[in-house]
Amino acid sequence: MEKYVKADGLDGTGRLLGTVRGGVFVFDSENETNAFMDFALFEYRTGKKNAIELYREEIGGKDEREKEILDAFVSYAST
Repeated sequence: MEKYVKADGLDGTGRLLGTVRGGVFVFDSENETNAFMDFALFEYRTGKKNAIELYREEIGGKDEREKEILDAFVSYAST
């Protein structure tokens, strides 16, 4: 998955969420790191696709179970 969450995506996520200070990611709690990664995976887009969609498009799932999980992730909508 690292291939699909690139440095510019992490930097962009940090800027959008306000977690970058002086070029360094700063989190006040462990919960913030979870929210940060959720945002980077599901919300931050390169072009019109997020990291999950890019992975699904290129890899497509290694087996039926992973395909089901990817389908669920792609249909995920945050609130």
